[in-house]
This record gives sequence, structure tokens and C-alpha cells, in this order.
Amino acid sequence: HSIELVKEAKKLNVQGTLIVTPYYVKPNAEGLFEHYRAIAATVSFPIMAYHVPSRTGLNLGFEAFAELSKISEVVGIKDATGNLVFASELMERVGDRFCYFSGDDATTFPFLCLGGQGVISVISNVLPGAMVSLTRSCREGQLAVAREQHYNILPLALWLFTQSNPIPVKAALWLMGEI
Repeated sequence: HSIELVKEAKKLNVQGTLIVTPYYVKPNAEGLFEHYRAIAATVSFPIMAYHVPSRTGLNLGFEAFAELSKISEVVGIKDATGNLVFASELMERVGDRFCYFSGDDATTFPFLCLGGQGVISVISNVLPGAMVSLTRSCREGQLAVAREQHYNILPLALWLFTQSNPIPVKAALWLMGEI
């Protein structure tokens, strides 16, 4: 199914795809590697692995991601664990073979300070300018400014996850008159 969806995305001139680690069947590291390898072999297309154990029940280790980084089409990871120790060790072990994107708004600032390149964000649906400003400040080395921006958006980032996503973000957008 993932292969078919990626084929359709490629026809639409999408530049890359975010593929969640398989859920329900919970493959081991070899199974995960084969899942991504099969997609990459069928459709030469930039792939970002989406690591979200809270949703998939699959928490993978460094070795699994080190193996994934050997597939040329797998260009990065969206790490939605919020675990900065995991992120730090992953970045150290896998190095520049991956691009690292935070998938957890509340820890985006420290994630970027560790060497992450960006964020795929929920809060950006509500306050896109604030998240752009935070990431830009980090990229430009203005860490004091970025830290202040982090603390300004942190209460909203935490509130947006008081219920299962996407319930709070949709409620916020409805209150803002956006949906």
C-alpha cells in the first residue's frame, strides 16, 4: 500500500515522502529495513522515516536507523519520541547520513541545538510564524532569542497534546475561524 501511495505522490510531482514505521505488525529491525528497502527499490524517491512509537507501538534502536541510513533514498528521520537522549545518540551514531527533523514541538528547541535540521510541527498549524522564527533563530545561532521563543510557545505546544492529536489543533483552528 505504501508503494502505491508513493507512486501516486511521485506522479503529482511531490518532492519526497514521510513513511511511518509499520504499526500493528511491529517488525523487528530487519523487517523494518526490508519495508523501507522495498519502497525505495520500487520507487526511487526521497523518503523520510517517521519514528512515532507512541502511535505505532514500535520503538526502534540506533542500529535499525543506522541500517536504514544505508538506503540512499532514506534521507532522514522525523523523530517524534521527544526523547532527547535518543535523538542525541542517534545523531552521534548515524551522523550526517540523515537529516534529522523533530516531530515533537515541545522539544524542538533542544532538538535543533543538538544538531537537528528542522521540525515537522503541529503548532505550525496554529502559529506558523512563531515556529519559523524559532527555527530561523536557531539556524542563525541566536540561541538566547530562540530560547525565549521556545518558552513563549511551550504552553501551547503542551496544550495541543492534552488530548490525542489532532483533536486540540483542530479545536484551536476552529476557534481561530480557520476551519
